Amino acid sequence: MTHLLSLRAVRKTYPGPRAGEPRAVLDGIDLDVDRHRCVVLVGASGSGKSTLLRVVNLLDDVDDGQILLDGEDVADPRLDADAVRARMGMVFQAYNLFPHMRVLDNVTLAPRLVHRRAREEAEEAAVAMLRRVGLGHKTAAYPDQLSGGEQQRAAIARALVNEPELLLLDEVTSALDPELVGEVLDVLAELRAEGRTMLVATHEMGFARRVADEVCFLHDGRVHERGTPEQVLATRSSRARASSCAVCTPEPASVGGQHALGVRAMDDSPVDPAWNEERMLKRGAGPVLNPAGTYLVESASTGSEAFGPPLSDPSGRMWPTIFDLSVRTAVSDEDAPLRRVRFFGPDDLAAGVYVGRVAELVEHFDTSNVPVCAMDVIELHNVQQYIEHGLLPHDFTESERAIARARVGQIQSVVARFFSAVDDANCADVMRDVKYEYHRDLLDLLGRNKAFERCSAAAMQHALRQADVRMGDILACKKLVAAYGGEIRDAMLEAPRNAEHLVRKYMERDARVKVYLPATFTPADARDLLERYVDSPNANPNYVGLIETAPVNASTGVDAKLKLRAKRRNAEMTEKFFEETIGLKVGTEVALSDAQDEPAKFEMDESGGLVARFTYSTRWLDSTRDNPSILNNFQHLFEFGNDHVLLTLPSYPAQLGVFERFMSMSGVTHYQVGVGFPGARMEQLPSNAAIPALLGGERLGPGGSHRVVL
Repeated sequence: MTHLLSLRAVRKTYPGPRAGEPRAVLDGIDLDVDRHRCVVLVGASGSGKSTLLRVVNLLDDVDDGQILLDGEDVADPRLDADAVRARMGMVFQAYNLFPHMRVLDNVTLAPRLVHRRAREEAEEAAVAMLRRVGLGHKTAAYPDQLSGGEQQRAAIARALVNEPELLLLDEVTSALDPELVGEVLDVLAELRAEGRTMLVATHEMGFARRVADEVCFLHDGRVHERGTPEQVLATRSSRARASSCAVCTPEPASVGGQHALGVRAMDDSPVDPAWNEERMLKRGAGPVLNPAGTYLVESASTGSEAFGPPLSDPSGRMWPTIFDLSVRTAVSDEDAPLRRVRFFGPDDLAAGVYVGRVAELVEHFDTSNVPVCAMDVIELHNVQQYIEHGLLPHDFTESERAIARARVGQIQSVVARFFSAVDDANCADVMRDVKYEYHRDLLDLLGRNKAFERCSAAAMQHALRQADVRMGDILACKKLVAAYGGEIRDAMLEAPRNAEHLVRKYMERDARVKVYLPATFTPADARDLLERYVDSPNANPNYVGLIETAPVNASTGVDAKLKLRAKRRNAEMTEKFFEETIGLKVGTEVALSDAQDEPAKFEMDESGGLVARFTYSTRWLDSTRDNPSILNNFQHLFEFGNDHVLLTLPSYPAQLGVFERFMSMSGVTHYQVGVGFPGARMEQLPSNAAIPALLGGERLGPGGSHRVVL
């Protein structure tokens, strides 16, 4: 088989923390990628995966070694790097779409400018590729109107539109929310099935097992292991288990009259009983024994906390888990609440909490004694997903894992039979006792098994209301919305608060849950619902603010009158809030003084809040109107420039704090500024106010001190 790409003794270094001591990021890498094969690079952050992709695409130079593309050493500096890159496609972690260009323009840019294809030809190819990745309806959208998963799929389409010989993918799911990862990985799996040649860096071990022909494990810039996914990932898993620092053996002890869990290091080194008891007492009764009869433990050798022995999946990732001891406690089994299994995703750390019960349900599953309660069936559906992703206790033998995998088909059959029997007569009874956190699973399973085709609108509507299924969960189920569009439209229009779902769909940036609207829901309905929401007494100021700043769009129901209405309502709510709340006076006062000798004075009045007062000398400004003095004032008086005469205007997004980045609600057109903006604005406004006097404009007034409050 011909090697499309070969790396021979590739070495790349960066300056180290000490002068003269470079750090080798790639240290003699040898690697081959054959045509129509997928090679996946795995390893810890900093192991060299991204750097390897960058040197292959000639974004970084190598210090030594060869990069052979179809036998030609493309690392030779005499070659045209752009011509080499034109043969490859690269998808980055952060999408790198041009925000001012439509999706279609982003995808056609390289074909037109680099490959000199006619616009019509480039657009035809781009539309076909966007349809290929599920974005045929988003060609006219701008990147900030797409979800993270959609932006990454657009980036994949851009990389594929020129039919590259080699596709490079650098952690393409690392910047995505967990619920968006699957849609991107599905596209990549389809590309692999088409025979695309791919070199992929990823932390998604499930994806690596699914698509890789070969896995290379990188560590400290070297390829430490390579082979099939089964060989490499199984090896990493066994080594991870062997090197675990938190494997604990139960040693029942008595603390506060209750049985508690002692801790022993892996090497069986003794643990001071006093230390053991002190650690347990320090944590209190809850950690010693929680209501489920489980215990928190701590590694004696490292002091790192974990929930019992670690769980490892076949990828070798270690997960903290709950260790359920057999010792009896003061809490009876009858009193202990049942913690039902819930699957949040293959990379969610909560997986470890449920693995003990997953193993229990797998062990006791019996096709002759199937559950008759919807909650039990939905829990089995979640167990099935644990098994499919290999999330089982690390001490499961291979035969036990094989038995668990064999249960998948049996569980699917049980779940399908149960929900295939749902009809008008029993749908209300089936849905009545399902807990709200499982409602989306419930609706998904009803849709998969065509219950919406068997149940009348009246019966299903009654069942949904009786089970108290929220409108947000209803609108997240595409099949439910398609089946009962008219009834769901009417239900939406009943309550103004349902306008919040429209805001999430059209106006909120990075909304975590998709919202599907009935086909019968018109722009006029949206306009009416949004207006009633703005006027409602319980409107959320955050959502009203998003309506105020939303772009005018007839299809979303937003027009100029609605935006003005939202603006006035927002101001009204803000005013009312400060009528009932003691606020903090914050502002800036600027004054020009004829009597002041110093160029500028500053004082902060904290008596009733925070008011910054700036006073500039008119005599100083009058005497410094020559060009060098004006430049000096801009640098040192107003501080608009640094010592290198470079503007020091603030970069507002960079000043966002952690809380502001992850907890704030921003619209698709918002430019987040955070708390850094008001401070920077306060510093610059007085300078702006004084500039007219500096440049010879009109004075703020005749003689004396003149003040402007900002």
